[in-house]
Amino acid sequence: MAADGESGSRRLGVAFRVAAAASFGAVVAAAVAVDRDGAVTWIAAALGRERPAGGVDDLVSPERFAVARAGAVLVAAVLSAALWWRAGAIVSRSSRLVAAAGDIRRAAAARFAALPALERWTWGLLLGGFALQRTVDALTVPLHPDEVTSFLALIRHGPLVAFTVYTSPNNHVLHSVLSSVAVALPVPTTFAIRLTAIVGSMAAVAALAVLLRTSGRAVPALLGMLTFAALPPVVYYGASGRGYGLVLAATALGIAATVQLGSTPARTASRRWR
Repeated sequence: MAADGESGSRRLGVAFRVAAAASFGAVVAAAVAVDRDGAVTWIAAALGRERPAGGVDDLVSPERFAVARAGAVLVAAVLSAALWWRAGAIVSRSSRLVAAAGDIRRAAAARFAALPALERWTWGLLLGGFALQRTVDALTVPLHPDEVTSFLALIRHGPLVAFTVYTSPNNHVLHSVLSSVAVALPVPTTFAIRLTAIVGSMAAVAALAVLLRTSGRAVPALLGMLTFAALPPVVYYGASGRGYGLVLAATALGIAATVQLGSTPARTASRRWR
């Protein structure tokens, strides 16, 4: 069993080094293939402007473009070399993290399975009701200005633009990238823009439910979850096409994972991180 694990880690290490080399090659190929005119056209499109690009041509002067091209290759070389050199350590840490996350999930699942059937149904119906409410809001409430701005400036242009072009100081990068993928789904655009927030807010509510129930009795846990899920900011941002739903999810999941790691069934997982 241990030999299989070591073999798997070695294969992951090789795959990681190949990916690092391929990424460097892709950056070099892009730097060679993209000329200044193409770069200006792309930036202008990302900014929602027609050429002449209102200062973009002047901003991306031939000298600056040459420096940016060389800098991109240099940065890619340094990062790829660092990833190649540290591939073994990264794979080892990642394997430990995945194993610890698995221990946390199994511990939480075991505790949930031990609950009475009526209580499990109650939790499930409540979470389903909250998901339905957020879905209805996402489909019926008009987009507010921040959502429209995010869609027009970032999301509709695809993940690369959402990740690399900052046309607004309130660009929520992860949400913009995920939403730019979601808009390709066969669902209404308004719902696609808000899908990431719905998933994030529901993950936050579910994580809080697990945290409260594993730390206390059923009735206080239910009341606590209901109170949190019904808070106006949680309801509003739970169906708003911005990154706040993901912030709620990250916070609640982090707190719940910390508590789970401190519990007896998952305590061995915490030692794997050291």
